[in-house]
Amino acid sequence: MRNSIGALAFAAVAAVGCGKSFPEHRGLEGNAMFGATRSRGCVPAINLFGAARAAGCALDRPFATGVRETIAVVVDGDGEDDALEFRALDGSLLRVDSVSRDNASPGGARYDVDVIAQSPGVTELRAVRADGSLVDRVRVEVANATRITLAADTDVEAPGVLSADGGEFRLRVAQRASITAVGVDARGRGMFSNDAVYWSVPDTRVVTLSWGFLKGPMIQDDRVYVTGESAGRVTMRATVNGVGRDVDAVVAP
Repeated sequence: MRNSIGALAFAAVAAVGCGKSFPEHRGLEGNAMFGATRSRGCVPAINLFGAARAAGCALDRPFATGVRETIAVVVDGDGEDDALEFRALDGSLLRVDSVSRDNASPGGARYDVDVIAQSPGVTELRAVRADGSLVDRVRVEVANATRITLAADTDVEAPGVLSADGGEFRLRVAQRASITAVGVDARGRGMFSNDAVYWSVPDTRVVTLSWGFLKGPMIQDDRVYVTGESAGRVTMRATVNGVGRDVDAVVAP
């Protein structure tokens, strides 16, 4: 006999801040909660309502075209018989790239669903049982960026300073700071941008760019770490969907 499926928690795992808290965004069938967790500022949480669940940013804004996100799903209970599949209603707009499952997750089985936003439009991500019966679905919108917003990250040991007009990012030699770029659509909505953002700098003698173990003149991520190498000024560029924004890295001795 199939175990009953409890409430599902959906979350997208690498944007600055969330429009809504995760528990407020339920699926269209009312059996699941959806959110984003990979874009900057969308952090998974645990022990929500007494059980471990995937949390993050509600899917109340578009995914930038080309972005890869991870949607986490936690099923209440032991989850032994709750084998779920995940499908995009329109695969030309949203592609399910891979699904992994962790039965050891506290509170029930956890699924991490990697999706890629392929082209602008509106579709659904659906959670279904192996027999094709629907568990829940959520609306997913994909859009192109028309402009970019910038924010200096404060959760680092030595934050840099972004000028009020966003034209300068100030730091010192040997300081490692970070800055985040977020694509904004034609309706003024910040988007889940993650790896749809490309950061570049023409000269690494003044600053170097990095993320994780990657370091060089170009980094693919919404958040980039900037290290002051020598005193001076150099222009960094963030690009999303072909839209660019420049900010001068100004390094003091």
